Amino acid sequence: MSATFTTSTPLRGGFKVEFTPVGIPELLGAIGAKADEVIDALQEEMELLHIQFANRVASGPLSGQVLNERSGNLKNSVLASPQTTRSGDVIESTVGSNMVYARIHEFGGEIRPVNAPALVFQIDGHWVRTQLVRMPRRPWLVPTFEDMQPEMEAGLSHTVEAILNA
Repeated sequence: MSATFTTSTPLRGGFKVEFTPVGIPELLGAIGAKADEVIDALQEEMELLHIQFANRVASGPLSGQVLNERSGNLKNSVLASPQTTRSGDVIESTVGSNMVYARIHEFGGEIRPVNAPALVFQIDGHWVRTQLVRMPRRPWLVPTFEDMQPEMEAGLSHTVEAILNA
């Protein structure tokens, strides 16, 4: 069994990673009578894996490896976000953040003034006034997902094998 992931932009400019196992309909067709048991177990496993994923993001990249923690808001938003949904034989798990700065840290980009004539902020005690700030990429979510993807796929495969071999 393999998996796909996509990033998307929910409200407030944050973003999320969606993880969807691939091949579930074919798998369920092949196992027949145990199909409901398998899909229930896969959903439970995905819920556990995504809690582990959110915890790994919070304890690594958001604790100084990639971004330094200031308020803890980004970390807390990630820990609060794991959600697994099921519609028929499609199971999706979502982990992300609704913080407005989550996306720009992950992918980089440009910040321009919207409601003021300039951006104004302090660097080393000196006030700066500018029309543009270029933020470098500081990915914190997708790399953790990519690192964990083999572990997630193995966990899902093991779940199916355990039911079929029972």
